[in-house]
Amino acid sequence: MGVWLYWRRSAMLWVAGAVMVAFAILDLVEVGHQVSEQHPVLVVVAGIVALLHATGLVMAVRFAAAGPSTVPRPAS
Repeated sequence: MGVWLYWRRSAMLWVAGAVMVAFAILDLVEVGHQVSEQHPVLVVVAGIVALLHATGLVMAVRFAAAGPSTVPRPAS
């Protein structure tokens, strides 16, 4: 929501992408930890969350690199 409201949309997207990188890395560390603890369900959950954060990263970078005309706006 903040991306749509902030006037420097591109900068906000790059910041969001950086945050997604940090969370994806932390999620992958958690996957490794859960593998060593032998909790297969938590490995899957942490892996899915890491994948979602990576998807958020890809979307943020694509929108930021493409320019402001490609960022979808909420319906008024």
